Formats: sequence, C-alpha cells, structure tokens
Amino acid sequence: YMKKEILMLLTMALLSTFANADSRDQDHGGMDSDDHGHDDFGSGEPGMIAGFPELGDRTTLGPSRVDISQQGDLNYVEATQKGSGHVLPISQVGNQNKVTATLLGDGQAARIYQEGDDNLANLYQDGYANRAGINQIGQGNSANVEQIGLHNSAVVKQTGDGLMVGVQQHGNYNQAFVTQEN
Repeated sequence: YMKKEILMLLTMALLSTFANADSRDQDHGGMDSDDHGHDDFGSGEPGMIAGFPELGDRTTLGPSRVDISQQGDLNYVEATQKGSGHVLPISQVGNQNKVTATLLGDGQAARIYQEGDDNLANLYQDGYANRAGINQIGQGNSANVEQIGLHNSAVVKQTGDGLMVGVQQHGNYNQAFVTQEN
C-alpha cells in the first residue's frame, strides 16, 4: 500500500467561476492571456500560478486535492493522484464529456474545463511542479497533454468543433501554448 495518503474531495456544486460562463465569447476556465495570447502561469510570486487562484501557493506541499464539477448527462472523470501536493479542479458542462488525469510525483497542478458535448481530455503528469491548463468549448474536441520532468507548463485552448491537439513535454522548464478555433 502507498506510504503517502491521497486525499480526493468530490463536489457536485458548480464552481462560481464556471457557473457564470454562458457563451463562447467569455473567458472560460479562469485562464488569463498576456498581450501575445499566451496564458500566464507565473505571477512574479514564487510558487503562484496566475489565472489559477484555487491552485494557491505551491511552495508548500500539502495533501493532494481534486475538485470535480459536472453539469449534464453521462460525463465521466477518472483521476489518479500519487504523491503529495497535487491540485486538480475539473469542470464539465454538457453531455458525454470525458476526462482522464494521472498526477504522479509531487506538486503537480492542472485545471481542466470542458463545455459542450463529446469532448475528451487526457492529462499525464510525472515529476515535480508541472502545470497544465486544458480549456475546450464546442463539440467533439480532443486534447492530450503529457508532462514528464520538472516545472513544465502547457496551456491548451480549443474553441470550435472536432479540434485535436497533443502536447508532449519531456525534460525541465518547457512551455507550450496552443490555441485553436474554427
């Protein structure tokens, strides 16, 4: 059995951030962009993640946490966390959306937001202090993010239908920013 305890907290109430998101023109998922369209994970404060206020100060690791909010029918989440200090808020609005997330190591943080129907998000993080944001709005979109190493960051924003993206980061301090619309 695992020596480290994994704490998983499931909630059924929609996060207020997502409850007010009702059109494709709004900024869904709380991810902010700089002047170049890149989402900013660094706020100048050590360990802080801009645009991810609920991820908080990541300089001190505590128990791992996953918050799941789903509105609609036949949505699915499978989340696995091993290690400490992981934070994973997931929100799905619509029908038949699916998330599979695996966070290994310590101090991983990710946020996944899907709105629409038949969207798929796969996330795999292993190492230390990797950051990922997946934001999909539309129908039949697919995002796969794999991060292995230290302090990698990836942001995926897809708005439209039938969009697909894959991001692989192996190593340390890599950054990826992907935006797709149709």
